[in-house]
Amino acid sequence: MVSQLSDTAQVLLLLDKDFKQSKFNETFDCLTPREKEVLELVLNDKTNKEIATLLFVSVATIKNHRYNMMQKLGVHSIAALAGLAFKNRVY
Repeated sequence: MVSQLSDTAQVLLLLDKDFKQSKFNETFDCLTPREKEVLELVLNDKTNKEIATLLFVSVATIKNHRYNMMQKLGVHSIAALAGLAFKNRVY
């Protein structure tokens, strides 16, 4: 009986993991690889200037990436973007 419960729990955990990955894909697939890279750096509290330096681009380019991410994901602030990422357990 305990073994069956353990097996059931493992299956449920795998299904939950698959669901979360699917939800991530649905939500964040619209982002380009570079936007995903910028998102990760934003979530790690990097400033636009720091991100630009790390990625060898201008600050204006980073601002464009951030704007495009927010438009694609339907959020209006970096706080909302971070909330969406954490809600979907992105980072």
